[in-house]
Amino acid sequence: MAVVATSLTGCSGGSDGRVTAGGTVTLDGQPLPDGTVTFFDNNGGSAGVGIISNGQFTLSEASSSTGIQPGSYKVAVQSWEQEPGAVNDAGEIVGEGKSRIPEKYNSTDTSGLTADVGSGENEFTFELTSS
Repeated sequence: MAVVATSLTGCSGGSDGRVTAGGTVTLDGQPLPDGTVTFFDNNGGSAGVGIISNGQFTLSEASSSTGIQPGSYKVAVQSWEQEPGAVNDAGEIVGEGKSRIPEKYNSTDTSGLTADVGSGENEFTFELTSS
């Protein structure tokens, strides 16, 4: 697993200190089709979420607040082939779901993923592996 982080100088996200942050998530060298990337602060609270589409994501603190505060974060990634609690064609609730990626990436305790968000624009690459 490799994590590549690049901080680019440029315009910031807004007057409240948020900066632009986003990037790419791959699984075994291929763009992750969908999922979420969540940045967690030192207290374990969600500080920013990015929706993955064709391997690309942009972080937001909330749906109306693009960007994230600068700082150091632990990162978790989730991508589901079948969402936990989803309903199948027969109308039955599917219990645990089926992850598209190894479950270790679902938690900051086991993902090994981190990110340092600096001032300006921030671009991250999270290269996940199946093994």
